[in-house]
Amino acid sequence: QELHNPKPSDWLMLGGNMAHWNYSPLDQITRENVNQLQLVWARQLSTLGGRAGTSPVIHDGIMYLISPNDPIMAIDAATGTRIWEYVRQLPKFGAGAGLIHHRYSGAKRGVALYGDKIFTVASDNAVVALDARTGKVVWESSRGGDGYVANTSGPIIANGILIAGGSCQNAPFGCYVTGHDINTGKELWRNEVIPHPGQPGDETWGGTDFFSRWCTGVWGQIVYDPIQNLVHYGSTGTCPASDWARGVVGKKATLAGTNTRWAVRPNTGQIVWRRQLLPQDNWDQECTFE
Repeated sequence: QELHNPKPSDWLMLGGNMAHWNYSPLDQITRENVNQLQLVWARQLSTLGGRAGTSPVIHDGIMYLISPNDPIMAIDAATGTRIWEYVRQLPKFGAGAGLIHHRYSGAKRGVALYGDKIFTVASDNAVVALDARTGKVVWESSRGGDGYVANTSGPIIANGILIAGGSCQNAPFGCYVTGHDINTGKELWRNEVIPHPGQPGDETWGGTDFFSRWCTGVWGQIVYDPIQNLVHYGSTGTCPASDWARGVVGKKATLAGTNTRWAVRPNTGQIVWRRQLLPQDNWDQECTFE
């Protein structure tokens, strides 16, 4: 109920509410007094390198922040005092087996809060649930150990199901969105964005080998419409972007799965509708936004 109707003093998810308004109803700061704002406190993020793109989650005066390369802190929002910190031991970056091959750990945007837990998707593609009071790991569940898949926007909670997208710009395959049991992390469903050989849409790729249909991901924010009970997300283009670079000049290659909006049921992953907004994208426009 709080997620659907948050208190004005809380900021319970990336975007502030289910509709992702990025707007606060608080009115203490106005056009007239905004020039009087003064620094109250500041603290260094627990960065291990990378750029900070995070948005805080705030509940009952506690701020939760994720830093580049996955450290998460709980902070007293009034004083800046650290309450707890979670630092995950990640594999090293590199090309070998068991290493992380992507470069998308620095752009962590947010975490999810539900009940008494904080949720994240780590750079090693594990979904992790932390006790919001202590920062201790409650459970973790791997989405795959290939080293190519990352998550930058953070997961969301939709009708009691944890939903997470993926960044796959380095992967030799298209990406996916997954739904997980909130209590155990068990994967309930997985929707891949790019068709495999023989699947509907395969014919739109101009004969391109499946493992050359790469880079397409869902790195933007996923949103939930509780009235329709639909999760919405968008996919990117493919790599390389141009027909010439992909060797399909002159072919009708509309590239099913790329630059597509999706609407799915959170409990089952059932695709209720999809619409490709930009077929045969040669410009890397990307349609990942909420």
